[in-house]
Amino acid sequence: IRTVDGGTGNAKPLVATDAGRAALERSVQLHRDALDERLASWSDDDIALLAGLLERLGAADEAGLPMPGRTTP
Repeated sequence: IRTVDGGTGNAKPLVATDAGRAALERSVQLHRDALDERLASWSDDDIALLAGLLERLGAADEAGLPMPGRTTP
């Protein structure tokens, strides 16, 4: 990353460099490949169950349920 002009006070806007974007793309692909490898032997039902549970977890977060580090209004 590098800083760019702008910002106020101590705030410094950042942008990703070409090298940074390439590193991120490599990282994302490595993680996708690792996930694909781990799920390769899973049945469609197991993958659907995982997807449903992850959706449920995301919905709980959106509902504002208590979570560590979250302050209540």
